[in-house]
This record gives sequence, structure tokens and C-alpha cells, in this order.
Amino acid sequence: THGLRMLGAVPKPLTLPTLRTILERHAQTPTRRNAPTLTPLTVGDIDTGLTAGSFFPVFQPKIAIADGALLGFEALARWDHPRFGRIGPDAFVPLIEDSGFAIRLTDHMLVQAIGACGDWARRGLRLSVAVNLSVDALGRLDLPEQIVALAEKAGIGPDQVTLEVTESRLLRDDAGPLDVLTRLRIKGMGLSLDDFGTGYASMQRLKHVPFNELKVDRSFVSGALNDPESRAILESAINLAKRLDLTVVAEGIETEEDWRLVAGLGCDVAQGYYISEPIDGHQVPEWTRNWQNRARTTAPIAVTGGHSGAA
Repeated sequence: THGLRMLGAVPKPLTLPTLRTILERHAQTPTRRNAPTLTPLTVGDIDTGLTAGSFFPVFQPKIAIADGALLGFEALARWDHPRFGRIGPDAFVPLIEDSGFAIRLTDHMLVQAIGACGDWARRGLRLSVAVNLSVDALGRLDLPEQIVALAEKAGIGPDQVTLEVTESRLLRDDAGPLDVLTRLRIKGMGLSLDDFGTGYASMQRLKHVPFNELKVDRSFVSGALNDPESRAILESAINLAKRLDLTVVAEGIETEEDWRLVAGLGCDVAQGYYISEPIDGHQVPEWTRNWQNRARTTAPIAVTGGHSGAA
């Protein structure tokens, strides 16, 4: 949390040879003074990037665990930065949210992701697309009509669009977003509670907001095999989703063991690097064909290769 560099863990009782080994690692590691220094991102960089259209989506598949069917893709934001190249959301989303640019990024992602889904449809692929929705955007009462218009322009139905809302961000607002979220569902779009378990969602929140999907955060999925606490949270989240008639998605599936665990616990949908890393929109048709060919002949677990990493 504080950015300290861990050299290792020393078991009890402490012995001098063990301590010496740990300290020798420190002596052999280059100091931070020799590491290159990156220029911090600024609000001006964000503004320039949004104006230039440098933010774009990549897509990670969502797979039905029961039969390996491809359900759709989640759009994940990337930034084609002129100095640092392609960078992920961890580097820029906090700055975007703090600087008031979250709505602009949401608009960019909605236009491009829904447009990509329309391109897939014209290639004969009826898939869904999920887009992360900034809670700030829920202050716009015309948001449901705007998204419906984007879907119509792209030639897809509103039911092919899912809006993902992060749990911790949603709790900062109360009555305001509920109106917009409800009308999004009335118009046929899906609503997903993202990163479940990392915020402070209450049972009242799940009761009042018309979610139809719950996504369990990757931190509880990837560690569940060896961490009893993570497994308990994972099992509780799946059971809660089932009781509330919600589709439950396990994020961060990185190994066959992860897949088998969530399948055994009754999870509906899997997403993660074990299935595929995020890919560019133009790669979706070929990836889909390859996945369908494998799924027809072999169980999905047996044909997907492990690949560690973070989205």
C-alpha cells in the first residue's frame, strides 16, 4: 500500500543466515536512484488525449461456464499516449475521476464500444458489449435515450448493451442515479454491479437498484484456492447473487484451477486471462471463430491456455 519494496518473508525464529540472504538481495538490487523517472500524467495530458481521441476500448470475452458459449465482451479503456505508448486504466482513471473528465471518457467509450458491437453484428455475430459507466454520468437524465440512440445507429438492440457500475463509486450518491439506472433497465439494457466485495454495498443497495448481474472482484477469485477468507467471500457472493436471481460473473480467471473452482461453486460466467487477454475490436471476429471451433470439439477448460496478468 505504501509502495515499499518487499525483499522477502522471514519465518520465525529469525536466524542470521536467513537475514543475511534477505539483506544480500537488497545489496544486489539497483537502487531507485538508477531507475528511469517517468513524467507524471497531468490534467492537461488527459484533456489533450480526450480531445485527440487517443482513448479507445479493448475487449475481453465473457464465457458461459456451463457450456463454453461466448456471451459477449467487456470494453476496457486504454490510452494511446504519445510518450508512454498504450497504457492501462490504473495509470489514468483516478486522475480522470478527480479532474472531472469521467463523463467525457464514458462518452468516448460508449460511442466506440457500441459502434464496435454494431460492426460485429454486420459480420453475423450477435454479441453483447459491456461498458463501464461513470457514476458522474448518472446525473444526466437523458443518458438512457442517448445510449438507445447509439445502439440504434449501430444497428444493435439495447439488450446487447450492459452498463457496469463500480460498487464503491455508486455509494457516494443516493437517490440521483436510481432514476437513470431504473430507466436504463426499462429500456432493456443490462446493469452490472462491478468489483463486488471491494466497496461497501449494502443489501438495501442490491434491493433497490435493478441490477441483473453481479461481478465478483478478481482479488477474491484468484486467491480463493489458497485463501480461506477469499473463498468464503467468493462463495457468499455467488450464493447471494443466486438468491437475488442475478447472473454472477467471476473476474480474474487466470488458471484452470480458478475455472474449476468457480464452476464448482455455481458461477455463471467467467472472464480473465485464462480465457483471453483483452483484444482489439478488429480481432473479435477471428477470436470468436477460433473459440467456437474449440468449444465444439473440446471442453473449454481443456483448450484454453493459462496466461497470468491483469486487465
